Amino acid sequence: MGLKGLDEKAIKKLTEYRCPFCYVSPIPTISTAVDVCHICRNTLSLQQTNIEFESNLAQSKLQDMSKCCAQLEKINFEQFSNHIETLSQFDTRLQHLLLHENSLKGHNTDIISCDKSLDALNVKIGELQHDLKLLTSRPTPEPVHASESSENLLASISAQLTALRENEPHVTAGINELKQSISSIQSSQHPGPSITTTPSLAPPHETLLTTLPDQPTPHLPHDQVPVTDIKPDFIQSTESDKLTAFLQSCSFKSENGHSVVSFGEPYHYTGSKSSQNVPPIPEDLKPLFEEMNKVQTELYNKCYPEQPHLTAPVINSCLINRYDGPESHLPNHSDREVTIHPESSILTLSLGQSCNIKFTECDSGTESSIECPDRSLYIMSRRSQEVYSHMIERGSMSDGIRYSLTFRAVRWTNKNSTSLHGDSNTGLLRFGSDKRGTFGELMPGQKFWAPRIDDINPVSCMGYANVVLHCGINDVRQPDVRSENDIADCYNKLKLKIKQIKKLSPSTRTVFVCQLLPTRDLQLNFKVDSFNRLIHFDLLPKCKDVVRVKGFMKFACNQVLADELSKQFDKNGRPDTLHLNKSGARVLAGLIKQTVFTRLNGGVDRRHHIGKVNGRLYSSVASDSPAPQRRERNG
Repeated sequence: MGLKGLDEKAIKKLTEYRCPFCYVSPIPTISTAVDVCHICRNTLSLQQTNIEFESNLAQSKLQDMSKCCAQLEKINFEQFSNHIETLSQFDTRLQHLLLHENSLKGHNTDIISCDKSLDALNVKIGELQHDLKLLTSRPTPEPVHASESSENLLASISAQLTALRENEPHVTAGINELKQSISSIQSSQHPGPSITTTPSLAPPHETLLTTLPDQPTPHLPHDQVPVTDIKPDFIQSTESDKLTAFLQSCSFKSENGHSVVSFGEPYHYTGSKSSQNVPPIPEDLKPLFEEMNKVQTELYNKCYPEQPHLTAPVINSCLINRYDGPESHLPNHSDREVTIHPESSILTLSLGQSCNIKFTECDSGTESSIECPDRSLYIMSRRSQEVYSHMIERGSMSDGIRYSLTFRAVRWTNKNSTSLHGDSNTGLLRFGSDKRGTFGELMPGQKFWAPRIDDINPVSCMGYANVVLHCGINDVRQPDVRSENDIADCYNKLKLKIKQIKKLSPSTRTVFVCQLLPTRDLQLNFKVDSFNRLIHFDLLPKCKDVVRVKGFMKFACNQVLADELSKQFDKNGRPDTLHLNKSGARVLAGLIKQTVFTRLNGGVDRRHHIGKVNGRLYSSVASDSPAPQRRERNG
């Protein structure tokens, strides 16, 4: 601004300086070839033009508003409200007539005989639909006359629908079309409830919750016995002598009443002395491991003959106990360690002196025992450990040495073993070690077919750390499920199954419940919504260690099942309203896996944030390389 060199007097004059945005100099302050006054005149003209345009625009809008007000003055709102009230009363009575569970089970009439053709019935239905359209479209002079006309039409509908009773199986399609037309009229006037798959719904009515008492959990009959099979003389004497000579050369560690040594995969249990620095399987035991895996495969295929594609868990761990004389004993316990595969057999080979094994049923306290002679093999199942405990008492063995070699399928990933019970929407879900198309090696498990809630077998959940339940849609979609109480009965079945699972399988940490998926049938979605509300507001608060699989809003689009995640047609070319496609199955598998791992890690999903397991890299764990030794700090 050229202030350099100003004296004090000139500087004081600057206190009177005005901002150029607030004060316009009367003369040009800069040298310019443009006439400043000409610019000002153009600016003023532009402002005036803008004001005139805004004035014309406001005047045009005011004219439209005045016309609208003139039209509103001509409307008789009192008469209009009476018409709406009359139509509302008619809709309520008509809905009560059509949707009541006994509406189509009235007395026999002679209006429509059973021998009339389907064409005649369609004509009647068409006339009925035409009457409904006339009622909703024509004006009503007086509320009283509208009420009388609706009463007459209601009586006519009741008479004709009652007459359809005897011929109901042959005209189901026509009746469904009638109901859809009525529903369309009702939805245009009074929209139905929206489909919501999140807990943002209001809680169910209090009277409905009172109809859900806690049902006692019966003691389920099961085929689990303490010992599945006993095979005497399982190995020859020559093989027994070689094994005994090998065992005599092993270094046993003393435990409570006996001594132990183990080979193969480490087997951790309370008070174990042989689970650290476990050596690999020696050559002397490899033939015996092969024989045990043959027995394991045979038993597994016998349990699941309808699923030949399943692979039996591999026996990879051997714990050897050494008993010396009558004072040796084994405390009462159950082999319920989480690292044992739930489908694994527990095979024990006895060498040397014979002894008695005592078994006790946990609930009743019933005791039984078996004798284990030299070279005999007795087999227990992992599931039986949820029901029975076993022990060797002092004095049950005479003088001498006895070796027991117990074989199991053990792996650290079994801490997250999962039992999935689902309907046809879980058909594409797979367990396996493949990173694509399966749950992966970090989530081993097995899938069980359960199209309805009654098909859930609590016995098959025994021994699994996690249980996932995905069924119920085939229960609520049945024709006899109509009212809220019927849906509550279906929910009570699910609740009872969960109680039975938790009673039979103490090792199960969490039961994961999938809410019902939305469908493309709005009427069925009303039932789905009621069932899901009971899960959220009754099951989750009252049942401990029951978790809802989250994220099911991903399947809903405009209140129905999303097209991009569902099948459009079934294998017969008919519209499919229920089933997921491959993309939907992948989303479902991802939601289940994410919920399970989040629960496992205390509410934090660590799969994508930390590449380690117990301080070891995933690659090291997968290759079974030993964990690095920590260095001691000096000082």
